[in-house]
Amino acid sequence: VKYLDFNSLFISIKQKDVVLQLNLSMCNIKELPSSVKELKNLESIDLSYNELAVFPQVLYSYRHLETLYLDNNSISVLPDNINELKYVQFLSIEENKLVTVPEALSELVYLCELYLDNNSIITLPKNIGKLKSLQILSLEDNNLTSLPDSICELTKLTDLYLINNKIETLPDNI
Repeated sequence: VKYLDFNSLFISIKQKDVVLQLNLSMCNIKELPSSVKELKNLESIDLSYNELAVFPQVLYSYRHLETLYLDNNSISVLPDNINELKYVQFLSIEENKLVTVPEALSELVYLCELYLDNNSIITLPKNIGKLKSLQILSLEDNNLTSLPDSICELTKLTDLYLINNKIETLPDNI
């Protein structure tokens, strides 16, 4: 398929409220069509391997969103209101152009898995320890030189991946 009119596709879906998962990976999308907002009950969306340069604001329309893939795009900034994705449990934003992670990410209390590999992240939120449900944190291939002290407060964390960073010091309680 050379060209797919997403707006027409979504308009043709009769029962938009029963669509729970949407995979638009590898579609060369530069921005999400506004008609995607109509899929109000989405729980999972995969937007990996596209050409997104900006975090799609339409994602805030999904009150039930639990799983979000944004891998292999060109996103350089996560919005300060990312905490509005209240029920996200799985978040993968690997292979983008992130340098920082906003403090608001620390307010995603249901987040269990966070993958931020292969970016250029130099710092993490100071309050990352507020992610009390976090079990997996993957930060491979970034530019981290240290970890915030609050990382020791991640009591459910079972897997922490830091390969290929520039870590010089660790918090005392690790």
